[in-house]
Amino acid sequence: MSSSFMGIELGRRALAANQVALDTTGQNTSNVNTVGYSRQVTNLETTDSSDITLANGFQGQIGTGVTVASITRIRDQFLD
Repeated sequence: MSSSFMGIELGRRALAANQVALDTTGQNTSNVNTVGYSRQVTNLETTDSSDITLANGFQGQIGTGVTVASITRIRDQFLD
């Protein structure tokens, strides 16, 4: 059975991942006129699901949120 705090943990993971995405957007905005700066993108990925058993005996899965997989730069190799 899943924890009673699972919903809070799900929300915490979502807020943390989106905070990193907002920070990346802020960096892109503040460096828009910087020569040589290339835009960055935050890549999010889902976390492993959790197996649960429902009260009527059916098996199921419940999502557990997202995490930041990586932050990548958008570069054009032809121009470089």
